[in-house]
Amino acid sequence: MKSGVVTKKSDVFAFGVVLFEVLCSRSAAEFNKPMDGTLLCDIIDPYFKGKIAPDCLIKFVDIAERCVRRTGAERPTMSEVEVELEEALELQEKADASRDLGTSTSLAPAHYDGYTYEGMTFRTIKDIFFWFAEDMYSFKIFSKSHRVPCHNNWLM
Repeated sequence: MKSGVVTKKSDVFAFGVVLFEVLCSRSAAEFNKPMDGTLLCDIIDPYFKGKIAPDCLIKFVDIAERCVRRTGAERPTMSEVEVELEEALELQEKADASRDLGTSTSLAPAHYDGYTYEGMTFRTIKDIFFWFAEDMYSFKIFSKSHRVPCHNNWLM
């Protein structure tokens, strides 16, 4: 968006930001604040914790992360985003159905006390938005993005 020209790919970026806003129940401005070690799993809206199937969450976060990549060429098209969000919904429905039947076909446990994300890895907010912060505040670019395990076990 440095050019100031709005394109289909800048719309994809904006939509990716909205996906993160919904998942985390935070405004986009909050993602620009210093969150050096903050994991995405630590700021997911408490309402969603334990309700989103792990497979669905992985898919959703992957889609959102790809939408906010630095260049338009690196971002998916809105058609691709739509298809993948539908796939995420199918993963959620499948996990919920398995949970209701007492079986498991995903990363979700067969018994249900709420989905757990223990052992899953998430990028830090800074890693997801590092280029944006760099452009905005001239932060140093990190040569490698780091993933760390989620330490929260959100059994509801």
